[in-house]
Amino acid sequence: RHYEDEKKMKSFVMLLTISRLISGPIIFFLANVFEQYLIAFVIFLLSAVTDFFDGFLARRYQAESSLGKVLDPIADKIILVCALVSINLLIDSIYIGFLSIIIISREIWVSGLREHNSQMGKISRTSVSLLAKYKTATQFFSIALYYYSFAYNLALGFFIAGFILFLSAVLSIKTALDYTKNTFQEN
Repeated sequence: RHYEDEKKMKSFVMLLTISRLISGPIIFFLANVFEQYLIAFVIFLLSAVTDFFDGFLARRYQAESSLGKVLDPIADKIILVCALVSINLLIDSIYIGFLSIIIISREIWVSGLREHNSQMGKISRTSVSLLAKYKTATQFFSIALYYYSFAYNLALGFFIAGFILFLSAVLSIKTALDYTKNTFQEN
């Protein structure tokens, strides 16, 4: 019986991760093709909440899997890139475009560092830091606020979302530098 429950939990956690893998393109099409900003906002919000719960449930119920550990950060990046491209197409702003390039470049760089550290047997050098969790939270909050602001045409919302995205870019740079230093330190 315990084995059955564990297996069901692993399947549920994997389902949450897979839902996040496909939600990025869905959010993009809802916002940019169908102009359904409120629905895009809700799906993005659900994806962000799911990001927390799939990891929490996997750890809490020992339902972690090697595939889940690989797909989880990929799902985060797919949602992030789809949303940032979507917002850039909707806003057409050099400023937001530049912040997005910083954020996306950081994600690619840190993924490379993690792969390198994995091959070197030093994966702990790029373990997710508390500051990186704040970075992700600011990214997701900013993106959600953009979609909400599109839905209700909120000028103040756009301004606040842009400021929070700026903070996210600063945190992206800081965490990338921290991970880089950790990766290339001696021992």
